[in-house]
Amino acid sequence: MSSQQIKALLIQMAEYYDKQLSEPQLKMYTSDLGRYPAEALSRAFEVYRNDPKNFRFPLPGQLIAILNPKTDDRDDAIDIARRLQEAAATHHSYWDFPKYNGGPAYYESNKGKFHTFHEAAVSQVGELGAEVIRRFGGWKRFYESYLETDRGQFHAQLREMVESTIKRARAGSLQTLPKLSDYAPRAQIDFMARALERDEEGPV
Repeated sequence: MSSQQIKALLIQMAEYYDKQLSEPQLKMYTSDLGRYPAEALSRAFEVYRNDPKNFRFPLPGQLIAILNPKTDDRDDAIDIARRLQEAAATHHSYWDFPKYNGGPAYYESNKGKFHTFHEAAVSQVGELGAEVIRRFGGWKRFYESYLETDRGQFHAQLREMVESTIKRARAGSLQTLPKLSDYAPRAQIDFMARALERDEEGPV
């Protein structure tokens, strides 16, 4: 969306709220909102305008919140857990097996054909879903757990695992192994350290 289009839209909305925007204000609004398509921005203004709680001209952050609504981690975890179980019910144990059909190997998902299993998994269950499969030890082990565990119990466990993966991804610690100090009391760690030292020294 061009800066002139944004300015025109801002001026139009300002008139609606009986507000005058200075040139510096227009520049700041344009800078904050310039990355959004015209239709999306117009829709955000419409949503804001139709909310009875809003009586004043919106700040850029209020419009951006409408353009990029935040979802709850638990809701995301439920959705990804559902997608993973649907993939298990659809593709069974051989989803990560390559197919050939007279040509190069490929992997299928509900979105089409892909060169690698990871790409196929991401297309159907998202990057977080693919990471959960990896953390299970691969698709085969994930599918075995899906078959062997009560459906309700599996869904609950899977949802918790996805939610944990979301939190670790946000913290940037997906590939970091937890330290013992994250779990054990200091006294217990010191006791274990002394025991290891005795083992290394051997019998006196």
